[in-house]
Amino acid sequence: MCSPKPTGTATHWCRNWPPGGFGTVRGGALYPVPGRLEADGTVKARWEPGEGGPGRKVHRLTDAGRARLRQETVGWGRFSGAMARLLSPGVEETRGGAP
Repeated sequence: MCSPKPTGTATHWCRNWPPGGFGTVRGGALYPVPGRLEADGTVKARWEPGEGGPGRKVHRLTDAGRARLRQETVGWGRFSGAMARLLSPGVEETRGGAP
């Protein structure tokens, strides 16, 4: 299982996600996200020198970002719980759906 570091590039983190996770994430889908998070104040970014290569931009959560993460985690728990209940065996019979 992948255990992402608290800092690092989002591309590196997603490309090293476990096979049971997101699968392949295209860079074009990912690159706009850190900029939006920085613009809304949930992350702070800074450049670090590269080790034998170009520098890299690293991101850290702000206090507002940690608060949002807690909110999103609660919301995701509710959503995933509802989906698990909906997709569990026997739901069709209890809701009057077709067999």
